[in-house]
Amino acid sequence: MKKRTRLAVAAVSLGALMTVGGTLAWFTDTEEVTNVVTMGKVDITLSETGMGSGMTEDGGLIMENIMPGDKRYKEAKVDNVGNDAYVRAKVIVTSGNAGVMNTFVDGHADNDLQMLDFQNQPYSVDWERVVLEDGTVGFQTIYYYENDATGDVFKKDAATWNPFMGFAVPGSWDNALAEAGFNVKFVAEAVQADNMGSAEEAWAGFEQSEHKDLEGAGTAEDAHGTNEIVIE
Repeated sequence: MKKRTRLAVAAVSLGALMTVGGTLAWFTDTEEVTNVVTMGKVDITLSETGMGSGMTEDGGLIMENIMPGDKRYKEAKVDNVGNDAYVRAKVIVTSGNAGVMNTFVDGHADNDLQMLDFQNQPYSVDWERVVLEDGTVGFQTIYYYENDATGDVFKKDAATWNPFMGFAVPGSWDNALAEAGFNVKFVAEAVQADNMGSAEEAWAGFEQSEHKDLEGAGTAEDAHGTNEIVIE
């Protein structure tokens, strides 16, 4: 009996030593895998070529001595150097001359400023009234990039898009607009195409966004040049 008691005490003592002394252990293993995630971005560029007497501060052309009926070559070039995107181009006309602005609201499309297509021929466009962020009232028309093969997605590093080739001053403009001036701003906008159901959905989200000039996935970038036009 005493022997059994001594054995029990020894077993308890050994267990206590293993616990207290930290010699109790289990087989263990740890493996780690690190995923490297790099966000994409929407990134377009806008450049233009054309004839002018100088350049504005933001890279637009200065055109002087414009006469009614004149056509002015001005090629805008949009490139996509970021992720696939939906892209559009805006033409925004502003002027401190009421006569120029009234030509856009008189209901006569042939009396409005006209854009030029690739054959350098004028065609009428639909102008809509717009109030800019600084409160300036202008008129704009919008062109959307279209490509049936890609579902209207402007693919990264795809061929340059030329949304317009210039503009034409209506021959109907008369002495009432002599020495009038106006600005023509060209703006290129892009919104991500990935994870968007359609171009309509993407542009609807773009319009609702309060941050259109941030870089990164799901954002848009603007590029523009303002052209100062002086009619003599």
